[in-house]
Amino acid sequence: MPIFRPKHQKLILQCYPPGKGVDKKPNPSELSYLLYYASTRRVKLEKVVTFLDRKTTSDVKHNRAGNLQVTLTIISSLIEECSENLNVFASFVCSILKSVLQSKDLSLCKHAIQTYGVLCSKLDGGLFSGDKEFVDSFGSLSQSLINIGKENLKKQGPNNLEWQMISLMTCRYLSNCLGYNNKFSKKFIEICIPILTDTVHANNKQSNLLAILKSNVNIEDESHHLGRISLTKTNQTNRKVQQDLDNDAVQESNLNEEALRGLKSLFSTSLTSQISEATRAIVKNNYATTIDPVWGCTFLEMCTTWIPVQLRFITLSTVLSSLTSLSNKSTKQSSNYAIQLSYANYCLGLVSSDVNMIGLSISDVIQQILYLQANLLLSQSHYFQEDDVKKLSMIYSNCVCNLSTHIYYFDQVPDSIREILIKIVSVLENSVISGKTDTDGVYRFIITLLEDISIIFDLLKKKPSNISRNHVNLEDWDLSLILLSSEMGLDPNKDQKSLFSYEQVTYIQFKYLLVFEYFLNNELVAKDENMETGAINSIESFNVGGDYLQPDYSNYISDPGNFISHFLSYVDKFFSGNSMVDVNNARILEKLLKDMISILGINFINNFVPFFFYWQLPLNPNLVDENTRVKDTLGYTIIYHCLIKMDEIYELNYVKDTEFFNSLLGDINYRKLNKLWINGLQSEEEDAVLDNHHALGHRDESGTLKFNPTRKNLEDFVIGNAFTLSWINPHRALILDVINDNLPKKANNQNLLSESSDEPSIVEELSYHTSARQNGFGLGLGNANDISSIHSGLLFNQNHNINMKNVFSNGNETSNGSVYTSDRQYNTPRVSDLKDSILMKKKPGVVFNENYNSDTTPGSVLSKQMVTSDIDSILGGLDIDDDPEIIV
Repeated sequence: MPIFRPKHQKLILQCYPPGKGVDKKPNPSELSYLLYYASTRRVKLEKVVTFLDRKTTSDVKHNRAGNLQVTLTIISSLIEECSENLNVFASFVCSILKSVLQSKDLSLCKHAIQTYGVLCSKLDGGLFSGDKEFVDSFGSLSQSLINIGKENLKKQGPNNLEWQMISLMTCRYLSNCLGYNNKFSKKFIEICIPILTDTVHANNKQSNLLAILKSNVNIEDESHHLGRISLTKTNQTNRKVQQDLDNDAVQESNLNEEALRGLKSLFSTSLTSQISEATRAIVKNNYATTIDPVWGCTFLEMCTTWIPVQLRFITLSTVLSSLTSLSNKSTKQSSNYAIQLSYANYCLGLVSSDVNMIGLSISDVIQQILYLQANLLLSQSHYFQEDDVKKLSMIYSNCVCNLSTHIYYFDQVPDSIREILIKIVSVLENSVISGKTDTDGVYRFIITLLEDISIIFDLLKKKPSNISRNHVNLEDWDLSLILLSSEMGLDPNKDQKSLFSYEQVTYIQFKYLLVFEYFLNNELVAKDENMETGAINSIESFNVGGDYLQPDYSNYISDPGNFISHFLSYVDKFFSGNSMVDVNNARILEKLLKDMISILGINFINNFVPFFFYWQLPLNPNLVDENTRVKDTLGYTIIYHCLIKMDEIYELNYVKDTEFFNSLLGDINYRKLNKLWINGLQSEEEDAVLDNHHALGHRDESGTLKFNPTRKNLEDFVIGNAFTLSWINPHRALILDVINDNLPKKANNQNLLSESSDEPSIVEELSYHTSARQNGFGLGLGNANDISSIHSGLLFNQNHNINMKNVFSNGNETSNGSVYTSDRQYNTPRVSDLKDSILMKKKPGVVFNENYNSDTTPGSVLSKQMVTSDIDSILGGLDIDDDPEIIV
């Protein structure tokens, strides 16, 4: 033994009590002095740990367990006292701990894991990023501590629980250091996760996991106060675990609790890469060890609840990313079906659970799931078994439906429905353009997604959300209206065979109509908002914010390219195919259109007017086929329903006594008598009502029953009531063509219209009304206030004493919305009078009211600039002998 020793060696040796006992503790006063000495200068600290490392090697060699216990205590104290200079001696600490582990002594290993925990709590990123030697040494030490449990478990020794506890504690301590080095983190997450998962799986049934999940799902308060309480509780728990380990009091329940704590420490982090790696490792391990999928899904959900609520979406994104990669790599030789099914179940478990995922991009996730489903049905279905395809596709559909109905933000449901409809249309268009896609796959994909939409609306109806949400509106369906067309699956620019068979087209239309009808009655309007049987007491009582019955709601009248017009143009395309339309689909379509009348009221009626005239049977019998008969029957049924509902909803008490309504019934009777009417489209009740009407029909001057009513007949009907005169335009433009940006454009249908109308220059009138509306010049003759002003401002010459009761065929003299009232009558001007006034050819006594202030009436056409050139051309075209008899 040397006589002279350096001071640091003397100080160290003085800390060791004499004797060969195995349970030694350092001398307190000497240890305090040593710590003070080591902390004063970095050079002294380095000398101290270097000597301790050499001494540890010697003590292990000579089996001096008591000295090793003292050394471990000294090392722990040095780490605590000199943590700011840990980079000076961290590698020596790893070397000392590895030397202690070589002893295979349980008591020493228990003390070593405690020292290891202190080391992990003080490490920072500097050592992991700039000291490769330390990273390797620390990794080797951590691996040795984790393997201790495995090695002794195989030996089935007497202290297996204690050895396993050391491994589990190592995983928990190590989680504090995983964020400093990505490569190091990935390696040890893959090592720790199987140990932790197997321990939890051995000690917990699914019911236990569900109980933990339920208790965790609402713990999301991250306030500072609760954070301090949590930290104090954690420290107390750590001390108790170490005491149980030191006292050989470890039980199976202790292992389970430690494994759960280890998992929580892995997931309770703000490091996205760590969360992602841990998620990937869990799913991979569960699949490799054939853990029950249901248990595995609940296990992953439980782990997700430990992630900060704003980062939980990373778990779902990670699983989806892995699943997408597997799907893209799938081939006939290596389908990866089983693992895809496993990952898909994890996605379903996450999106259908009560785990909140704030920050989750709903649209992006739905796009990913729809991509996976499209790839499955369009590509993988060629080499998967049919039952396997159905099973996996159903999981994807359930993911979409559950995700769409778990409300996180106001516009989530409309966003979800739009994503689904966009995917349908994009797949259809790509298939038509390429001409190479599997027809059956595209067909199944469209049907599947339409069913998904139906399920989403059904779930929303059954399980209302506590969070306020926006409802899907009509415009969200605009892009998908192509599914109504009988020409879907055809490229208009190519002469090619249709993508779908007649049966497939019919069934797609059937599903689309059912889904859209369900949307109208359960999503667009609530039950108490549906005006099927209700009525509006007064026009002024409309709720401007959200009543679809309000005239010109959402510009459904003033905008020529509105959704209703667009929808009706595709209804026309429903009849345009070469094959006969399916009567069952036509029956559903008729019910859908009636629902739209009840919900949209005058907004629908105004848009339907040009289609009613266009759908009438042509005068040429050679052009009458089954489709035109169905279209004609549908048109007459809907216009009849429009008139009845308009009378009920707006309480006009006007329609049923008019000549137009009477002639309409006559046209229907004519069709029934001449076998032109399609039976079965209407309900039995409505059929009975139509049969009980005994109308004279519309006859010409010779008394001959006329085949079709004209716009002139509708004009006579419209001008008989202020409400209809304000909101029904008999000359509304017919819109049939749809341009690429999904906005309708006016069709040039001069030759088509000439067959169903006896009026001159219809195309010119359509052009005028379209241009007037686009330039903001108003609708028809304006609103009710405009009409009243015109009538009050036009005074007739005393020579024109005409009894106003005889002007109209209905002889209205009521106050129920008519421009005529019992106490106030106006001498209604003729076209000739108005023409002379506009052309400055005023007759004596015919003047406009100079006191009228159009600014006081919102939306008045009288306040708008008039296009004199257009008015001149119109008035010029009205120079006929019947001018004096035509009423404005």
